[in-house]
Amino acid sequence: MSQILVVDDELAIREFVRAFLEDEGYSVSVGLDGADALHQVQTHRPDLVLMDMMMPGLNGREVVRQLHEHPVYSAIPVILMSAAARWDQPVDGPIQFLSKPFDLDRLLGMISNALQQRSKKPSQSLGSGPPPACHDRSSREMGWTCEQYSFTDLD
Repeated sequence: MSQILVVDDELAIREFVRAFLEDEGYSVSVGLDGADALHQVQTHRPDLVLMDMMMPGLNGREVVRQLHEHPVYSAIPVILMSAAARWDQPVDGPIQFLSKPFDLDRLLGMISNALQQRSKKPSQSLGSGPPPACHDRSSREMGWTCEQYSFTDLD
């Protein structure tokens, strides 16, 4: 069963998509915002991330940038969704854009395609252990956040 991480700051959208994907047979975890998305990727190692682009704090663009800079998580396909924005920057890696409101059949097709494309490529082992750790200057604890993967907004 494929694991999908759904990230949206709007509870109604997050829970609707979660319930819909679970009904379709996917295992779903949820994230509340961009910082939580990075934590959930580390914790749950999803096969795909479905994420809102415009969120307070760490937005979808920054999460994608940080995932694509990480040697292990860069292979995770991302579908960004937004009612107000378009992805207008070239990016390496498996990324798609879905405009809100979206058709559920189209969403399922995009998820299926992304997961099939991922399975065709030689996989990077996501392993079972934690990702490479680095020092987080703000919390003084070991974790995934560091200068290279800092939780800062683009603005």
